[in-house]
Amino acid sequence: MPDGTNATPKTPRGARPLTWSSPYTLSAPPTAPPTNTSLSVSPGDWLLEGQQVTFICQSDGAPPPTLVLRRKGEELQRTGPGAPPPTLVLRTEGEEPQRTGTGAPPPTLVLRTEGEELQRTGPGAPPPSLVLRREGEEPHRAGPASSQLSFSLSSARLEDSAHYQCEASNQYGSQLVTSTVSVSAHPLQVEVSPLVSAAERGSGLVLTCKASGCLHPPTFTWTRTDQNQSQNQNILGTQQESLSLLHLQDLDLQDQGAYRCEAQCGSVIRTGTVRVHVYSFPSDPVLEHPGPVLLGREAVLRCDITDVFSANQMRVLWLSGNTTLHSESFGFSGSLRNVSAVLQRRVQQDQVLTCRAELLAPGGHLWRSRTTSVLLHVHSPPTNTSLSVSPGDWLLEGQQVTFICQSDGAPPPLLVLRREGEELQRAGPASSQLSFSLSSAQLEDSAHYQCEASNQYGSQLVTSTVSVSGTWSNATLRLLF
Repeated sequence: MPDGTNATPKTPRGARPLTWSSPYTLSAPPTAPPTNTSLSVSPGDWLLEGQQVTFICQSDGAPPPTLVLRRKGEELQRTGPGAPPPTLVLRTEGEEPQRTGTGAPPPTLVLRTEGEELQRTGPGAPPPSLVLRREGEEPHRAGPASSQLSFSLSSARLEDSAHYQCEASNQYGSQLVTSTVSVSAHPLQVEVSPLVSAAERGSGLVLTCKASGCLHPPTFTWTRTDQNQSQNQNILGTQQESLSLLHLQDLDLQDQGAYRCEAQCGSVIRTGTVRVHVYSFPSDPVLEHPGPVLLGREAVLRCDITDVFSANQMRVLWLSGNTTLHSESFGFSGSLRNVSAVLQRRVQQDQVLTCRAELLAPGGHLWRSRTTSVLLHVHSPPTNTSLSVSPGDWLLEGQQVTFICQSDGAPPPLLVLRREGEELQRAGPASSQLSFSLSSAQLEDSAHYQCEASNQYGSQLVTSTVSVSGTWSNATLRLLF
């Protein structure tokens, strides 16, 4: 409808023309690109980690601009224009001769007089916002309007340090402002000890959590996560100012896992984690003695370790002195187990064999070891049996003669000296040799002498022949001459 004080509506066929006049004028409001765009940061652009921060982005413009808040180019929040401008209604004497406004769908304009509808406009392109004036006065203007966007971070983090941008835009232009926010680390620090703890089953353990950098005693919370990372459990510790102690008593395998200490100072939280490993190694290995082993035969030894557990492995070593003869490793599946290690070895002589059991911690380093040793006896039948005659096996009648019978064997063999099958002397296993003497050899002492050595594994026989010759006396020699 053109500006003016008179409006002549279309006259229906057969009706008389009507003329309507009013002191009101209608005109379109001004339009404007975004102006006065600002980005404020509260409490400021220098923050301490954990502080709450609020960004307020606002701008003027007609129509109200769309506001976008970005951090490092990434959109954080967006807001469109505010509520649509109000629909304006032109009334005279309480009736509604004309209506205009903006919205979707576009409004219908109606002109009435004395309650009778004179003219109506259907939907079309959205009409501009209108300003209603009366006698040159402006009781209401639909724009320009102000838009505002508010965005908050409840607890600022170090990675929130960035350039923040507020962009305001409408169909007539855009405006961009930037603010740089720096977040400094909070001085709160947490130190836990020990970082990794290895404790024996049934023992006690104290975990320590110390906080610094908080002006008042922080709030401590202990949480345990089991080995399978499947269950969290809050545990009550004992607090002493900025120190929290967690006492673990009578440890068992189910007490293994990660113990996390959380210290909270205001809205800032720091954590530290202790890993607890429980081991079981209650007694020395039991080494079963195989008994005597026959020379050249294979010995079988068994080493048993009971009720053991490790988060890693158990290693069993078989040693002879400082020499490793055999090594074997055993794993664990989360419960106590009994471990048995077997050594098969062919031995040639008596020797000390050792079973050394080592319980390994995560990473492979040694946590604890225990050893058991056994003296392995090697038995054999008699060997190296000998019979010596001194001064020799050719003697003169009347000479002294000594027989020495000896032999090797395990256990030490029984020694028997015989002359032509007749036993002359016997020596028990306690003796390593047999000695027999004739103070004056006679002609009848000429004979076969035998040394027999025997034990439960066999016997060995050696023979020596002794000859005794007669001598001429001095009287006999004088008679001859």
